[in-house]
Amino acid sequence: MTTTPKFSGSTLVDENGTEVGEVKDVIYDSSETEPEWLVVKAGRLRGEHLVPADGAWQKDGGQVVVPFPADVIKAAPKAGKDHVLTKEQQAQLTEHYRLS
Repeated sequence: MTTTPKFSGSTLVDENGTEVGEVKDVIYDSSETEPEWLVVKAGRLRGEHLVPADGAWQKDGGQVVVPFPADVIKAAPKAGKDHVLTKEQQAQLTEHYRLS
């Protein structure tokens, strides 16, 4: 049986090991079984940004590693307060991260 890693509360680092922020929430797919987006707080004065969970993995020490550079993550569209994505937001994120 495979278990989904616990991303919430973990430190998120980019593909180069640069610390980006803390994972505050996880948005799951429609079946509510697989993480789809990570909500990351990138510092006290910054908002929460969305990062694709696809390709994310957790190190033994608990850090979550994503395959995107920190500057791309920090320039991503911000998460709404309710962490619910509209189709428009999903389209913006897909374009921002160049997902297919």
